[in-house]
Amino acid sequence: MRRMEKILLDLGCGNLKYQSEEYKVIGLDLSEGEEVDVTHDLTEEKLPFKDKYFDVVRASHILEHIEHNEH
Repeated sequence: MRRMEKILLDLGCGNLKYQSEEYKVIGLDLSEGEEVDVTHDLTEEKLPFKDKYFDVVRASHILEHIEHNEH
């Protein structure tokens, strides 16, 4: 059975979580903050949610924070 509520993950939300009237928004960031619902390091572990839990994943302003290892 499909849930009625649509859920959006704001990946790397920082101190300004995405606001939406259409989605329940869950903010995830590496650092704790007022707008952060889940503090998590994606370089250490996978996301702490079941597959297909989110309807939308928003990842704005995070590429500049990803380390690039050249091999």
